[in-house]
Amino acid sequence: MERRLSSILLSGVYYGLNAVGASIWNLLQQPRTVSEIRDAILGEYEAEPQQCERDLLTLSLDAFKMHPQIL
Repeated sequence: MERRLSSILLSGVYYGLNAVGASIWNLLQQPRTVSEIRDAILGEYEAEPQQCERDLLTLSLDAFKMHPQIL
């Protein structure tokens, strides 16, 4: 399995992203609902739908807490 690693610069801080994180970041370049992102991730990776959605909601909340200006 190929591992994709990526990094993003956000508010002067670089964040490392694994393959799933990079996919999510790319999906966030256009306005999308959590369900749309979940479905796209499930189409690319094996995961339980409920767990994937919980993880996306947690990621969104964490991102908002750290960088409220991005959402």
